[in-house]
Amino acid sequence: MFQWNLSFFGLPEGYRAAFHEEIFNLWYYGGGGTIQDLYDLPVDKRRFFLKLLESAKQQEKDQVDKQSKQNTSAIPRIPSYHTSNQIPKK
Repeated sequence: MFQWNLSFFGLPEGYRAAFHEEIFNLWYYGGGGTIQDLYDLPVDKRRFFLKLLESAKQQEKDQVDKQSKQNTSAIPRIPSYHTSNQIPKK
């Protein structure tokens, strides 16, 4: 096998890293399929699934943020007049 020195053949230099990052994100966060299955996906389907995964993760984040805001507002506040030195002793 020999190398071509022509720049118009093949994929851009940064494509391989971006491609592997997409595969990793689908495999790790998507939790489905084998690495080989993800490699074999057509580009348009892989990008479609990545957008769906991003949307689902954003919805999860929004729900967690909403729940954490509700939980912080439900924490009872202890009034300042209830300190230990003001409680009458028996």
